Amino acid sequence: MVTSTGAETRKNSESEGPEEMISTEHVLEELVQQEWQEKQEVLTNFLANREKIQNSPEFKMAFNLTDRTIRCVDEGTPGGLHCAGSCILLGLENALARLKTANADGITSHEGCGAAVAYCKTAGIDPSLADTVAREWAQKLAQASGLPYKGHITAEQMARPVEMHNAVCAYYDDTGQMNPALLKILPPGFVVSRKYFGGDDLDLCIQIALGDHGFGKRFSKENPFYVFAVSGNNNSEFSAEELAAEARATVEKYNGRVALESIILPV
Repeated sequence: MVTSTGAETRKNSESEGPEEMISTEHVLEELVQQEWQEKQEVLTNFLANREKIQNSPEFKMAFNLTDRTIRCVDEGTPGGLHCAGSCILLGLENALARLKTANADGITSHEGCGAAVAYCKTAGIDPSLADTVAREWAQKLAQASGLPYKGHITAEQMARPVEMHNAVCAYYDDTGQMNPALLKILPPGFVVSRKYFGGDDLDLCIQIALGDHGFGKRFSKENPFYVFAVSGNNNSEFSAEELAAEARATVEKYNGRVALESIILPV
């Protein structure tokens, strides 16, 4: 399973004695439960009032990007455009082509990147070096593309707890404009900028959410992780039906623990 929480938190826990570890685990469990209750409340409210929310003038606030900087799909890196590990799994040539299509204006990396860990495992690199690999990849991509490298986002700077992923959904966005963090009524989730990227990004998001560093076994058929297939503006690459069908191929692998819904942005 992919590890994608703060590197320093993991190092500190490894150096603790048995009593300290039990105390740390108890505190972490309390944090996870509190986050679960809070985020489930937001998700439940959104699902119950979705039609009203989607038709409200405020809803379009979530589709107003202020930059086109490449960020990871991690829910803790809101804004801009999103591809797992800032395109680390695409390879340089493919990444450069997609950056051009996306009209990107910069590249970031971040601490504790699950996609960087996945890349390290595939490339035969020690996963403990993932932070360095993520940073060096983003710098290499920035240099090759002529775009500025806008820095390495630390765990403390991310818009989620350092210790865990608190996403209860993933936004599979074909508008190329979505930033759910701009609207507090939207549940926190990973963002995949499907209009420009894709590949296995959605599957990676689900693996993290259902794994040890997300809410894990709390997701069930009764309380599933949600994938929202987002389409509807004039620039979408797919119809709503096509986008949902593509996402469904991934969702169905999880035996009911992941649910699929469509969000169609009013014109």
